[in-house]
Amino acid sequence: MQVYETSGLNRNIVTEVWSPTAPTLNQTYDIVAHDAAEDATAGRIHILKLEVSSGLKYYVEVRQKPTGLIFDQNIAVSNADDGIVLVTRVLEGTSIANTMERPIMVFGAIDVGEQVVDAARGLTIRVDQIVQHRPLVYRVRVTWNQPIAGDPDGQFDFAITPWTTDNWETVDIWVDSPRNNSGSTIVYENHEDGDTGKPVLNGDRPWVGRVNQIHARIRNTGPMSVNDVYVTFYVNSPPGIGDNGDWATLETKHIPVLDGRDPAIPGSGEMILGCDWKPKVGEHTCIKVAIKARDGEVSADNNFAQENVFSFDSAGASSHEPVRLKTMVRSPFSIWRKVDALVRGLPPGWHAVVNHAWVWTAPKGSHELEVVMWTDLNAPYDFTPAYIRHKHKGEQEIPPRALIKVDGWTTFDHRYLPIGGILADVKATRKVDIEWSVDTGSEQIFLSGCLRPGLAGVPVTVEITDARGKPRHLHAVTDQRGCFDLSKDENTRLPTGEFTVQVFTTAGSEAAEIESEPRKVVVR
Repeated sequence: MQVYETSGLNRNIVTEVWSPTAPTLNQTYDIVAHDAAEDATAGRIHILKLEVSSGLKYYVEVRQKPTGLIFDQNIAVSNADDGIVLVTRVLEGTSIANTMERPIMVFGAIDVGEQVVDAARGLTIRVDQIVQHRPLVYRVRVTWNQPIAGDPDGQFDFAITPWTTDNWETVDIWVDSPRNNSGSTIVYENHEDGDTGKPVLNGDRPWVGRVNQIHARIRNTGPMSVNDVYVTFYVNSPPGIGDNGDWATLETKHIPVLDGRDPAIPGSGEMILGCDWKPKVGEHTCIKVAIKARDGEVSADNNFAQENVFSFDSAGASSHEPVRLKTMVRSPFSIWRKVDALVRGLPPGWHAVVNHAWVWTAPKGSHELEVVMWTDLNAPYDFTPAYIRHKHKGEQEIPPRALIKVDGWTTFDHRYLPIGGILADVKATRKVDIEWSVDTGSEQIFLSGCLRPGLAGVPVTVEITDARGKPRHLHAVTDQRGCFDLSKDENTRLPTGEFTVQVFTTAGSEAAEIESEPRKVVVR
């Protein structure tokens, strides 16, 4: 990454490196805006570089509209100094982030008294004061790994329910994909019995290349209401068995006082926050949500949780073909450790193997692991033991879905304990094709189609994208013939213009997820 680090500026950059074991930091830096002079004067720098993982860095700089120069004339600020502290998030090299966001993104633009937060790393970048007005110099304070002692007499306590070692899932983090929703009705692929709007497990499998919502339930289990809360969302891919701090930041949400009187999170209350996520590939991803700890909190040990996002159809839509999963064993230890890979939860007729029964991990290091999973359901062979057959019909009792757990275990203080794990939600499905047609009328399109073979009850999503890239979604379910007709849907009425139309089968049925070719239509 050489955007900032040209040869002439290297002498004006200070680099700090964070790690889970790094000493606490509470340091101020005088950062000066670029002006006519290339070099900063003694005691001042142009850029502060914070390395927080192998693929994630934050750059802190001051931007000001210079006098008589052509650059930085369009800075969106309204203060008298025409300047701001800019914090940029940069993803480098082999990205740990399964997201379609640009590798260089603005993480925050802050003035005196404001701050940006990376909650899981205990990192705060805060503007203390203005030291000089032109060229503009801000004094910026960086703190990290500051110990927050729990207060047994505290009156508030942030909490997110941690995942369980049973299935490596938490009830407080889930995904909402627009592919499943029907208009304003929220529908989750995995939901409570009788209520499609109450998610379980991941809720939805994410829709690749589209904006999904990560939801997190933030609780306050103490009696006192609380405001000014910072919550950060993270992703990493491939997912980790264990946690060595190697996360890519998506966004930090700030929960301020709502109207000057009412606090954001009441005592013994909760709030659900949403964060946009546009995944780049349909690969297993881990999500982490962390709340910044505060003095006076009862405990800072329950402020974060992780969620596995893995829900795949069988490979190639052939129920017995294997699904391959790449993951990383990420050691949280500061010494070398042997970590065993164990598979749990295989239903009858399902199989899984890992390419290493154990791995040797460096301090805070990682080691790749691959898992292969498959089922005998609908296979061209019949190795199914007799004890899982119907006694009279001879039919296999192999379930079409398996929730397979892969754990990492190690010895610690003479105990054998898990360091983490992943849940693989694998479903045996049937391959289908979509035959469909679309015609246009007066400010309307007429769309219908059928699946081959004709499977009933399969959810279908139609995406209609205008010339500016704004999508709208139509939803249907195939009838007994495997067909659908959306020509009478009121959302098929469109303004004049050119549109791209594409049809998708949606997860949660016997059919595999597939997508049609996109077609251009012109509405007049």
